Amino acid sequence: MLPRAWLCWACLLLLATPTQPCPKGCDCFIREVFCSDEELAAIPLDIPPHANGIIFVETSFTVVGARAFSGSPNLTKVVFLNTQVCHFGPDAFGGLPGLRDLEITGGAFSNLSTDIFSNLTSLGKLTLNFNMLEALPEGLFQHMDALESLQLQGNRLQMLPGRLFQPLRCLKTLNLAQNLLAQLPEELGLEGLVKLYLGSNNLTALHPALFQNLSMLELLSLSRNLLTTLPQGIFDTNYNLFNLALHSNPWQCDCHLAYLFGWLHQYSDQFFNSQTYCAGPAYLKGQVVPALREEQLVCPVTQGHLGFQVPGPEDRDPGGGWDLTMEEKATWGRCIYSTPEGTVVLACDEARCRWLNVQLSPRQGSASPGLTFNATQEWDLKSSCGSVRVTVSIEALAGKP
Repeated sequence: MLPRAWLCWACLLLLATPTQPCPKGCDCFIREVFCSDEELAAIPLDIPPHANGIIFVETSFTVVGARAFSGSPNLTKVVFLNTQVCHFGPDAFGGLPGLRDLEITGGAFSNLSTDIFSNLTSLGKLTLNFNMLEALPEGLFQHMDALESLQLQGNRLQMLPGRLFQPLRCLKTLNLAQNLLAQLPEELGLEGLVKLYLGSNNLTALHPALFQNLSMLELLSLSRNLLTTLPQGIFDTNYNLFNLALHSNPWQCDCHLAYLFGWLHQYSDQFFNSQTYCAGPAYLKGQVVPALREEQLVCPVTQGHLGFQVPGPEDRDPGGGWDLTMEEKATWGRCIYSTPEGTVVLACDEARCRWLNVQLSPRQGSASPGLTFNATQEWDLKSSCGSVRVTVSIEALAGKP
């Protein structure tokens, strides 16, 4: 038994031992080369031919020259993690016909030339996370016909060329989170996209056609931006979209949010956006958006108009105004009355008042202590329709305080 057991261990050692010397400053395993020596001056020329992956971690060389890996055509995976590389030559990864996975994360470079990724027709995953990228040239992703995952998280991108992603016909995942994006192209043109991450940017508005024809989209993150509303019909062609992250935006919960509110109630899980709050108007601040009632989504009137703005299927065409003119008042006859600080709001039509929102203590620690039991309080509410007085009494019933 002992000689046979020794023979098995010997065979395993032979399999694990590289058939030729490992590059200086690197460690070689069966199929991967791991380089982490700070004194490594350049891409090694003697990468073992049997290796299909090479990983550089915290190396100090700064340049990857043209066709730097052409002597190792069997590589399918190349990774740079927290290296000092700041310049890539033209066709830097040329000569790697089978390259499927390329990652450059934690680098010190701020721009890339159009020809850096030339001829990477087999690349399936490209990761450029947490670098210092400030802009991307429009032709950067030309000929990447097989790319399915593009990760651009944690850079400094402020805008994107309009046709940047159009060559990526097979792309399924696009991650643009944690950048400085203030605007996006009018249309992405990624019909096969399944997951899109746009969180933690500076987006204040989205074009109505941005997600047009993304019928395969299942997950969309818009969290941690500066969005106050979304355009009417923006999700009308996203038939598979059910996971929509909206939290940490300053949502203005008025009539302009009616489309999003209706979409959430029809297509999204009620708990998925339980941390999505209204930032305004004042009387709805802090309220959970999906928990609102549709009749609460009203807009204040503007000078020269009467009534108030309220969502409904019989309202304006998409893109039309919500304000009510003098002629329309006879048809609508609705008004919204409120105190100046918005703590008491009353919505009425010609025949009756429909809902009342009363916030007795506006803020924690406020000078207003609220309303005690067996007490009454009055408020004078105003709107362009006139003034009304609201009286609220709280009476404690015997045995049921």
